Amino acid sequence: MQFLKPQGFWAGVALALFLSGGLFVYWTGANPQDQQKFVKITEQALIASAPIPDQMSFAGEALPPLNFDLRERMDRELSITRNMHASTSLSLKRGARYKDEILAILRQEGVPDDFFYLMLAESGADVVTSPAAAQGFWQFIPSTARMYGLEISDAVDERNDLTKSTRAACRYLKASYKKFGSWTLAAAAYNCGDGAVNWVINQQGTRNFWELYLNLETSRYLFRILSFKLIEQNPELYGFKFYPGDLYTPIPHKLVTVDSAVTNLVGFARQQGISYRMLKVMNPWLLKAYLPRPVGKVWTLRIPTEEALRAPAAPQQGGQG
Repeated sequence: MQFLKPQGFWAGVALALFLSGGLFVYWTGANPQDQQKFVKITEQALIASAPIPDQMSFAGEALPPLNFDLRERMDRELSITRNMHASTSLSLKRGARYKDEILAILRQEGVPDDFFYLMLAESGADVVTSPAAAQGFWQFIPSTARMYGLEISDAVDERNDLTKSTRAACRYLKASYKKFGSWTLAAAAYNCGDGAVNWVINQQGTRNFWELYLNLETSRYLFRILSFKLIEQNPELYGFKFYPGDLYTPIPHKLVTVDSAVTNLVGFARQQGISYRMLKVMNPWLLKAYLPRPVGKVWTLRIPTEEALRAPAAPQQGGQG
């Protein structure tokens, strides 16, 4: 560490006095409304602990009473998720676009609604790729994706198809639930695999997720999912404010089926009255500018309507900040 020279020390003192004096002049000279605004901004800058409900549940399974271990694990994930402001905010915005569609599929497949929050925790409702090569809304690795019927090739990756990947996730979750008899264990298995969960159960002699000693990532997993559930259901309690128009809405579109190869998707897009970019945005499972001939199935593409491509009127964002 380097110490200040005498002249540097006194210069620092003078600067501090100048700044504090300026703040005092601002404070005493400001009108009451500005003073109140200043106090409000200062309060918003404070980092307060996120409130943790005494009673929580996941997929209809109640958490046990929160002892120090459970409460501190919940506190860790809720604090992290809440304070990753940009990431969490964007996840909630994108999730709002797909929520109704995903819930409809979950209900058709007999999977609890809370698995929507698993998707948020996995990908933030985006077609991201993990360091382990997991991909898409539900973060399938290639081998598991193919096992559950998703096609992956140079031209297409159906892990990025919202409908198909959601149905594949449902099949995986239902198979795990049938094996373990618990949706919390099915969620844990989604993170680390059925084999790992089964080994831990046999080693530790309990099928209660909350009592199992798991690897760190899986031990945190359910609490991360619950954090998204708490924040999405009560955003303002956790410091997120969304005005009308902030949350992304479903994109009006029609479905076009293709039962043969398409050698030029740029031309195909033009025939549909849209740009190639818009075709890719609506169908992120398309990897190349062509589509191979489907074997034993048809390709289904989402084409945005004219309504979707028109710029909406700017929403009125009045109200209290």
